[in-house]
Amino acid sequence: MRLPERGKAIGLLARGDGILARGLRFAGVGGLSSLAYVALAGGLSATLLPAVGAAAVAYMLLLPVNFLAHRHATFRSSRPPRREIARFAVLHLASFGAATGGMAAAVGGLGLSPWLGAASAVVLVPLASFVAMQFWVFR
Repeated sequence: MRLPERGKAIGLLARGDGILARGLRFAGVGGLSSLAYVALAGGLSATLLPAVGAAAVAYMLLLPVNFLAHRHATFRSSRPPRREIARFAVLHLASFGAATGGMAAAVGGLGLSPWLGAASAVVLVPLASFVAMQFWVFR
């Protein structure tokens, strides 16, 4: 049995309907979203707003883009969007709470480095978000 070339295998995986294919698409959307966030927040903070305000505005501006990207590209949902939008918003509020609460616990409660708190949020929040989107938001 001959295996497909690596590029073709990734293409087949990205087009598939399995959880591994969704995970790959989720990572791609997340990576692009992160780049857009850095560019937008950086641009806003360099020209119009203080850094914290720029970060908040960039995050809020990208929420609808992220919803649409995950709805159409990652999970390929064809259900009416009203319930999905509400669940997506709740998930993002919970993710924000988890990231900031986790940082507070890591730094304030456990005395760890802020870098470790941030690193744990970068790993754990997307994993939990993927599971929540897979089984709750876009089910």
